[in-house]
Amino acid sequence: MSFDPQAMNKDKSSLYASVFNTPQGTKVLEDLMSFVGYMGDAFKPNDPYATAYNLGQRRVVQRILNLTNYLSTNKPERLSPEETFLNE
Repeated sequence: MSFDPQAMNKDKSSLYASVFNTPQGTKVLEDLMSFVGYMGDAFKPNDPYATAYNLGQRRVVQRILNLTNYLSTNKPERLSPEETFLNE
């Protein structure tokens, strides 16, 4: 039995796509993008901890986007600051 990272990534992509490439999954993903301010600026002047926190949140969403190929099939519009930082 050999370890095949490409097959493993394909399996993960398939699993993520089965969840997020549905109408409900797309709404959840768009909510996550809005909640973490994915389309906004993660940098917080004079606060490296807030910047690191924001980048960590963004990284989780980026992983989902990468595994589902969401950005290659959808073009999300830049969210307004009010939509981007609803959780602040």
